[in-house]
Amino acid sequence: MYPEYLPQLQELRKWIDNQRLFYQNSLTGKKNPLSDERIRLLVQAGFDFQTLNGKPVHFKGWNEKLNELTEFKERYGHTRVKCTDTTDSKLNKLSKWVNTQRGQYWKYVKGEKSCMNDERVAALEELGFEWRLNPGRVRKDSAPETVAKSQEVEQNQEGGTLDDSIRSCSA
Repeated sequence: MYPEYLPQLQELRKWIDNQRLFYQNSLTGKKNPLSDERIRLLVQAGFDFQTLNGKPVHFKGWNEKLNELTEFKERYGHTRVKCTDTTDSKLNKLSKWVNTQRGQYWKYVKGEKSCMNDERVAALEELGFEWRLNPGRVRKDSAPETVAKSQEVEQNQEGGTLDDSIRSCSA
């Protein structure tokens, strides 16, 4: 890190935080100085409006992973990326991303802090994404509304459980 730039970096961080706050306010209808045109320009520039545990969530990066998942589905016919082959780092990263999406989805369903949103859910569901790989399995600590949502998701999705061939990255 370059300490001579620390004041400028702090100012930049403050500006970024303000843009995120203004954007969140715009979504809830609260008054804010962020115009639709500025939002469009920020999105076009790849600006990240959300954070997760203080870490930026990159929309551009998310869309790139969605494209990788689309390619995976075109090749294998499903979106259940589960890989134990450590020699294929791209596939391993996609597998981790897919698992993260499932975890973020269930947080979103429960109303917890999550980087998931309706747009991302719709994009994944359009691909036939399975939110549960083990239908019928419910955690003991699941809230009733989560169980109900889980059952709804199961009813709306085709597919079954993850078999051994998928676990080893073969189609």
